[in-house]
Amino acid sequence: MTKEQRRRWRRVKRVLFTPFRWLLYVVEALFFYLMMALSFLLGPERGPRLGGFIARKLGPLLPVHRDGVARLSMAIPQIPKAEADEVIRRLWDNLGHTMGEYPHLHRFRPDAVPQRVEVVGAEQAQAAASDGAIFFSAHLANWEVMSVAVTNSGIKGGIIYRKVNNPFVDWFIYRMRRLASPAKFIPKGGDNSRRIIQHLKARQSVMMLTDQKMREGVAVDFFGRPALTPAGAALLAARYKAALIPVSIERLPQSHFRVTLHAPLEKAATGDRHADMMENLARMNRFLEEIIRQRPHEWLWLHRRWPKGTV
Repeated sequence: MTKEQRRRWRRVKRVLFTPFRWLLYVVEALFFYLMMALSFLLGPERGPRLGGFIARKLGPLLPVHRDGVARLSMAIPQIPKAEADEVIRRLWDNLGHTMGEYPHLHRFRPDAVPQRVEVVGAEQAQAAASDGAIFFSAHLANWEVMSVAVTNSGIKGGIIYRKVNNPFVDWFIYRMRRLASPAKFIPKGGDNSRRIIQHLKARQSVMMLTDQKMREGVAVDFFGRPALTPAGAALLAARYKAALIPVSIERLPQSHFRVTLHAPLEKAATGDRHADMMENLARMNRFLEEIIRQRPHEWLWLHRRWPKGTV
């Protein structure tokens, strides 16, 4: 197919598929809002349990369930195949709980009763972030509570997030996030890198999840295999002398969480910018590996973290 033919085909696809895509968005949003309404009415404990029940029943029927089992078996071969399947079933339960917690995110604030987010290492993190810091974590447990824990520990900053493809769903999730945390929410892409730099120049902090594949990333080992890894955290930490602070998130019973703000990573500083960046990214990935191994059922194995064909 020539370049001109590809261009024409793209125009045809926009005409043919755009109305269908918006129809799909509407149907998806109707189901989503129904689930959010049910979860809200059932409350912050029973609502997420309903989400977990539905996801646990439906998730294993999908092809992506087998993909998750294969990725887990590849990354942690010590886990037997039958146990790997059970881990991914528990992952569906965690994912359903996370979805069911969105209408209750405001209940995770420190002024809510009862308190649902226990923060470990807040004083240590405050001291380390006094000149600016980059807090990084992974899609663990309910990853939304990272910004709640960091900003409500007295640390000013912004969190980088990816917009949901469905704009009707994104509208709701964004507003729930704003109710839960005073952080400045910075969407990925566009000119928003300037907003990130402004935070670091003002000696404030930035939060990000660094465990997903990025086309513009660099290949760094993750569970022993190269995975495209976002380089921004390591580059910005070096340029603005910001601390790299790892964050782990654990789900506790009844939609409670423990968020640990760990000691800053020791950054490589040999003077070779590229080598230092690669070493710091490797150290970040090794930290994520360690906390994922501790609670593999709470990480998003359904995401295609490694290149196609690796699994």
